[in-house]
Amino acid sequence: MVKLGAGSEREILDIMLSRYACYLAAQNGDLRKDPIAFAQSYFALQTRRQELLEKHIQMLERLEAR
Repeated sequence: MVKLGAGSEREILDIMLSRYACYLAAQNGDLRKDPIAFAQSYFALQTRRQELLEKHIQMLERLEAR
């Protein structure tokens, strides 16, 4: 159940979002809400992790080429 403006409630179905859709929702959401702040932090960390992994792979490829 989701609370609506006048204090009433309405049932909504659960939906499943892709990873990219979650990213877009987090980037465009209200940062004052804890779940949005958490999601933005999560995606920032995952992005940095991927950057470091790619940098490490490039370094290994350069070393193997020698």
